[in-house]
Amino acid sequence: MFERKQIEVLILVGLLSGFFGYFLSYITLQPEISRLRQNYEALNATYQQLSEQSSALETRVNELSEEVFKTRSWTVIKTHSGSGDDEIGVYVRGEVWRITWTATAEQPMFAMFCVMVYPLGESDKFIAYSVAFPRDFSLINPQADVIYIVGHGYYTIKVLAANIQEWNILVESYQ
Repeated sequence: MFERKQIEVLILVGLLSGFFGYFLSYITLQPEISRLRQNYEALNATYQQLSEQSSALETRVNELSEEVFKTRSWTVIKTHSGSGDDEIGVYVRGEVWRITWTATAEQPMFAMFCVMVYPLGESDKFIAYSVAFPRDFSLINPQADVIYIVGHGYYTIKVLAANIQEWNILVESYQ
């Protein structure tokens, strides 16, 4: 078989070839490792910068929001009451507005109340609505709801009321 000297030489050759292979891989991969490390550091610096910018923008948005909300409030445009069907014309200046309504039923089991909002002159294309059915009046009488709408201009509010004792509408604009 192999003599001790031959085994030692084989082991030494194996170790040297392993070390040489590792060294060759290290030398070959070192530029790629350096490039990846530089990319990581650049990306990390960019991330830190963007994170700081994001925080600064968030702070500024919060400041501006507080400023806007301090100067704006809900302003009453119109109030209207009735007991049957009706159409109400309204002009809205602000971009956001709302309709708050309440309705009391004479006979809750047979009551129905509906508010629909149309741009002036477009009676078949409503942009917002709210409906209360008999089951709603049976649970809570008077019934109420709020409709929020985005857009300014002239509008028609159409009310359909069946077996309603009284309804009230409050139209407000956020200005």
